[in-house]
Amino acid sequence: MGTRSSPGDGGNMGDFFSGKLPGKIATVFALLVVSRVGTYIPISGVDRAAFAESLAGGGGMMGYVDTLTGGSISKLGIFSLGIVPYINSSIIFQLLGSVFPEFKKLQKEEGESGRRQFQQYQRCV
Repeated sequence: MGTRSSPGDGGNMGDFFSGKLPGKIATVFALLVVSRVGTYIPISGVDRAAFAESLAGGGGMMGYVDTLTGGSISKLGIFSLGIVPYINSSIIFQLLGSVFPEFKKLQKEEGESGRRQFQQYQRCV
C-alpha cells in the first residue's frame, strides 16, 4: 500500500512535514528563542545594583516601561527595549506630521522617496 492519502482518511503526517510550513514554524520558534536569550545577556558598563535600586525606589515611569517590556528592562539585557523605541518614534513623527507642514508634505505628497526619507528620520530618532 502507498503512503498517499485519500480524501476520506484525513491525510497523514508525512504530507505535513514535507511542506514549507514546518520550516517556517521552526524559524519563528528559533527567532523567539534568540530574542528571549538576548534579554538575559547583560549590557556591559552598567551598574546593575544601582539600576535595580532606582527601579525599586522610584517606581513611576521606569516601572511602567519595565512592565510593558515584560520585565526585560530590569534584567538589563541587550534586547531589553525590543521594538518599543521604534514604535514611540513612529508615533511622535506621525503627530509631528499634523503639526508641521514640512513633515506632512514629506510624508504624503513627496511620493515613495518622501516616505523613505520620513522612515529614515523615524529610525534615527
